[in-house]
Amino acid sequence: MTSSTGSSPRERLDPRTIHPPPASRRRTGGRPRGLSIAREFAAGAVAGTIATVAMSTLMLTAQRAGWLGEQPPRKLSDAVLDAVAGGRVGEGTRRVGTAIVHLGIGATAAALHQVGRSVVSRPRPAALWGGAFGALFWALNYGVVAPAIGIMPPPDRDRPGRPPVMLAANVVWGAISAVLGDRLGGAPARSGS
Repeated sequence: MTSSTGSSPRERLDPRTIHPPPASRRRTGGRPRGLSIAREFAAGAVAGTIATVAMSTLMLTAQRAGWLGEQPPRKLSDAVLDAVAGGRVGEGTRRVGTAIVHLGIGATAAALHQVGRSVVSRPRPAALWGGAFGALFWALNYGVVAPAIGIMPPPDRDRPGRPPVMLAANVVWGAISAVLGDRLGGAPARSGS
């Protein structure tokens, strides 16, 4: 039976209410959710690489000023190379190893942070959330992981300048990676990011 307008009740309904999009296509602008997560991961990795270069600039400046001593990424890289090659590795290889370790950790951590922030609708301001993540990342790595594996002493027993420099460098890295990750991941620019 048809209504007075000549169409059945089903025909007057919005087609999207009859056949809603599959769950994998909701909240991502029509892209499958897996593609959205992959895009966020890639954006975070690129942003983390760029932010790690900025972080390294701060660390090198502090090292030249005598505040840092040997950089933590170098300590980790040297430990890995010594374990694998038994100490038979030249300075050039050690420098390349340090760059790979530092950029790899920075890119991976920023990528995971970017995915996490996108899952919870990118809390703002990005720089604040990223800086807080950087501080947390520093606390976990320099307060727990590095001492546990024997790479570095805990911050309270380390040389006086290194902990504050590394904390500041991690906050800078986190803030830059979150802001750039949002830009590269397609987040609309909003004030306070």
